[in-house]
Amino acid sequence: MIEEDEEEFEGKQRPNKSQIKRDIQAFAELAKKLVLMPESTWPDMQLSPLIQDEIRTYKNTPQHGAQKRQMKYLVKMLQTEELTSASEMIENQDARAQQMNATFHRVELWRDRLIAEGQEALTEFLKEVIVADIQHLRQLILQAKKESAQGKMGKAGRQLFKILRDLLDA
Repeated sequence: MIEEDEEEFEGKQRPNKSQIKRDIQAFAELAKKLVLMPESTWPDMQLSPLIQDEIRTYKNTPQHGAQKRQMKYLVKMLQTEELTSASEMIENQDARAQQMNATFHRVELWRDRLIAEGQEALTEFLKEVIVADIQHLRQLILQAKKESAQGKMGKAGRQLFKILRDLLDA
């Protein structure tokens, strides 16, 4: 009898506790992201009606302990579901957000360089991007320089930012 139990046990491996904890943490992150998403995106993710109801319940639950318990329950429910489309969609949104953030920082850097360095930075920028209305861009840079000398980022700085964003996105 004991020999049979030992043979059965040798064939099966005990689940790695650390891996189980990492999986639970991944589901918790997914649950947090799902809760923050608007309800209009749920059909695209092919969430089951049960999961959708649990997310609604979480959103309607008052703060503190009850919401924490509801989050744990939602994580447990997510572990039983097949959520490949939802996690892929969230990953795509995260990638888009990172790309938009990088573009935003790039535009900010160019705007600040154009205001600080002037013509040298403009020449370098024009090598990178084709601009139809260079004169308007120069005027905005000069106006933004005047505004920044006064210690404020005014209308010209915002317009310059918008134009640079459009040029760099194209």
